[in-house]
Amino acid sequence: MITIRQMTLADLPAIDEVQRVAFIEELWEDMSLFQSILEKYARSSFVAHKNGALLGYLITHPSRITRDDFENGCEELSGDEDSLYIHDLCVHPDGRGTGIAALLLEKLDAFAKENSFAKFAGIAVQGAESFWLKQGFEPVKPYSYRGEPGTLMMKELL
Repeated sequence: MITIRQMTLADLPAIDEVQRVAFIEELWEDMSLFQSILEKYARSSFVAHKNGALLGYLITHPSRITRDDFENGCEELSGDEDSLYIHDLCVHPDGRGTGIAALLLEKLDAFAKENSFAKFAGIAVQGAESFWLKQGFEPVKPYSYRGEPGTLMMKELL
């Protein structure tokens, strides 16, 4: 059974392991960036476990969609941000095809509605545009993330 819970700082070593098998090296994040995001706003970041193993994670934070420096993490929050930026959605290769990504996004969707967020945004990299389109996201513009080509994607919440 897959369980979803809020991400904590104690999850960072396992998250680092997952990103290193799931992403190309140029997209590996330093865990100090994730620590900074969690210290500013941990409420909207989640992990997925199955049989005690962390197989996926979703790290997000409130943001302004107009930013052009998403790779720098979470800005100081003013409290009037109406969007959640999806910094990373990552599933270990052993967990792909099990519905982990969908469960993480369902949890985020419920959180966003409960907390009056109007939009999601994220950068699709490594050819993930089709995945995000299936989740109801629309392409906004090309976006280079850490020198890798990507697309800024956005989804309006109902």
